[in-house]
Amino acid sequence: MRFIFFRIFKPLVFILLMQASTAVYARETPLTVLVSIPPQKFLVQRVAGQQAKVSALMSSTDNPETYEPRPSQLRAIKDTDIFMPIGLASESRWLKILMEQNPDLDIGDCCRQLMIADDHHDHPDPHIWTDPMLSLQMAEQFKSILIGHDPGNADQYEINFRALESEILELDIYIRGLFAFLENRAFIVSHPAWGYFSRHYGLTQISLENEGKEIGPRAMTEKISQARQHGINTVFIQLQHNSLVAKRVAQEIDANVVYLDPLAGDHIRNMKETARLLAASMTR
Repeated sequence: MRFIFFRIFKPLVFILLMQASTAVYARETPLTVLVSIPPQKFLVQRVAGQQAKVSALMSSTDNPETYEPRPSQLRAIKDTDIFMPIGLASESRWLKILMEQNPDLDIGDCCRQLMIADDHHDHPDPHIWTDPMLSLQMAEQFKSILIGHDPGNADQYEINFRALESEILELDIYIRGLFAFLENRAFIVSHPAWGYFSRHYGLTQISLENEGKEIGPRAMTEKISQARQHGINTVFIQLQHNSLVAKRVAQEIDANVVYLDPLAGDHIRNMKETARLLAASMTR
C-alpha cells in the first residue's frame, strides 16, 4: 500500500510544483506609468484602473513645443516603471534626461506608428488623439504594454479597455451626427492640432501656421480671402498659444474668437465639446 501511494502521490506533487512555477501572479503594488500629455493620461488610466498610478509630464496649460520636465518630475522618475511617449518632437530632448535619472525605465512605444507625415512640419503630426478612432487604437496599445508588465491583471485590463472602447465608439457616432448634413465643412485654427480629426470626419482645417510659425502678411491675406470664400465666422485659437495673427484675422473677417484645448484632461468630454463648437461654427 505504501508503494502504491508513493507512485500516485509523487506525480501529483510534480504537477502541482510545475503549475506553481508557471503561474502568473498579479503585482502586489501598482505599476507607475508616466505619459506626456493629459489626454494620454486619461486613456492610460481608464485602461489601467486601480492597477497603475499614471501621471503626465505636461499639464493642459503647458506648451508642448517649449516644455521641459520640472525638477520634481525628474526626482519622481526614479520610481517610475514605464514611460509612454506620445510622439512629440520635444520628447527626444526629454528622453535623454529621463533615462539618466532612471536607466531601468522601460519605454512603451505606443503611438508613433499611428502618425502620418505633416505638410507643415518636418516631424510627423503627433496629434493622433484628436481622432477618436486613433484614440481607441492608442488605448489598445496601452493595454498591451500594461499586460506585458503585469500579466496577472490581464483580465482586468481587458475589461477596462472594453468599457472605454464602448464610450469611444459612442463618441464617434455622436460626432458623426453633428457633421452629417453640414455643407460648409471648413474651419480656421491658429495651430494645426486637428488634422486627424478633420481627416476622420471629412472636414477642412485651415491653419494660420506654416512650419510651426505664424504666417506672414502675404499668407494672412490669402487666409482671409479663403475664410470669406467659405463663409467662416469663427476663428479657433489653441489655448496654449496666444496667436496675434489669429486675432487679426478674426478682426478682418468680423469673426468670433473661440478657444480650443487639445490637451484637456477629460478627453471624451473635451472631444464632444470641441466637435459641438466646430459644428456650430459651420451651421448657417
